Amino acid sequence: ANNLRDVYRNVCTFLEDVNPNSLASSIYTNLRAYFEKILPQLDTMRFTRRFPPLKVGLNVMDLTHLTSEVQSLVIRSCLTYILNNERQVITVIPELWKFCPEGAGDPVKPALEALIRQGAVQGNYLWMDSQDISGADKSPLKQVSVWVLGLQLEKNEVQHTIDQLPLPRKSKPQADEVMTLKVGQFIVATPDWTNKVYVQP
Repeated sequence: ANNLRDVYRNVCTFLEDVNPNSLASSIYTNLRAYFEKILPQLDTMRFTRRFPPLKVGLNVMDLTHLTSEVQSLVIRSCLTYILNNERQVITVIPELWKFCPEGAGDPVKPALEALIRQGAVQGNYLWMDSQDISGADKSPLKQVSVWVLGLQLEKNEVQHTIDQLPLPRKSKPQADEVMTLKVGQFIVATPDWTNKVYVQP
């Protein structure tokens, strides 16, 4: 296979030759469905062969017009490039639960974990955003050293968030603190201190 369409054709061919009740059939069926989602969109896109030079300040990549599957492929490529070629870059991943889901695979996961584990040497860091952390894979969350917690109202999610913080019990915020945060207020928790802060909206 020289490209994704070749892989898709191979998957379709393999699917014809396997027992329909086998594990292989299930895997090939899922792969075929995945390729049938992404290939039509990839066919309409214009790709660059080089990563655009990052400017000093904020660089934004708007992927909202792409499906989740194609967004994942683009994000994975960017994270891999940044890890291998850039220095002093902070990458922000919104909606972590979507690109690094608990108990499920996603193309972003391996690249995200590689950047978390290896990027700091080159000054490359990752900021992850999520409405809640219960749906996100715990492997990257174990590497988080600074937590910025916003308002949570659902009691179980509040407690789950507090329990997830790798802090001594006496340093952890209380549930009522998290549930009464106002607009612009956050609880910042680091290995050394925990404070309520205000960020001007």
